[in-house]
Amino acid sequence: MNGFILDVNGKNCTDIDPCEGDDHGCQHICVNNDGGFECQCFSDGYLLDGDGKTCNDINECDDDTDGCEHNCTNTDGSFYCSCDGGFTLDTNGKNCTDINECDDDTDDCEQICTY
Repeated sequence: MNGFILDVNGKNCTDIDPCEGDDHGCQHICVNNDGGFECQCFSDGYLLDGDGKTCNDINECDDDTDGCEHNCTNTDGSFYCSCDGGFTLDTNGKNCTDINECDDDTDDCEQICTY
């Protein structure tokens, strides 16, 4: 039977863990199972390729799963949101809040600043 080795007693079989060596070919994570193995990717930002071993980056910005209110930048295995000028990124990392430049004294107005 593939994936097992016969014990010295000649009666029982022991699972061979292919993940212990480098022969498994998984790009990210190798998970041993009974008589074989499977490859997995580091995070939800990757998708296991059809070859069962390679992990491909998911571009969350292209498939509209990012939830960014203004701008999305894809990174390897993840993404981040940013805001247009005059806005600041909320603590949730996705929504943008308008900055009141008059209150922040960043308006550069010589006279009266109106928000």
